[in-house]
Amino acid sequence: MDVINMDVVVTPVGSAKSAGGTWRLEDRLGRVLGAIRQIPWTSEFSIVSEPGSRLYGVPALHPSLDDAMWAIEKRLGGACELVSGPER
Repeated sequence: MDVINMDVVVTPVGSAKSAGGTWRLEDRLGRVLGAIRQIPWTSEFSIVSEPGSRLYGVPALHPSLDDAMWAIEKRLGGACELVSGPER
C-alpha cells in the first residue's frame, strides 16, 4: 500500500491571548486532524489528534511549537504550514 504525503495547515484559534495557545490542524481540504495546545504554565506544546486521523501515534509532547510542527511533517511526509488565519 502506498503512503500518500499530507500537508497540514496550522491556524491559531482566536487571538493568542484568548486562545490560551491553541492551534487547529487541518489538511488542505479543510478536514480537521487535531490541535496543538500550549500546556499551561510551561513552555511545552501538546499535539492532540482527532480519533482516526493520520496524526494518531505522533509523539504528543514537544518543547516548542516548531518542534511540534516538525513532528507532524515527519509523520505525514508533507509540509506543516503556520498561517495567521483561515485560508479560505
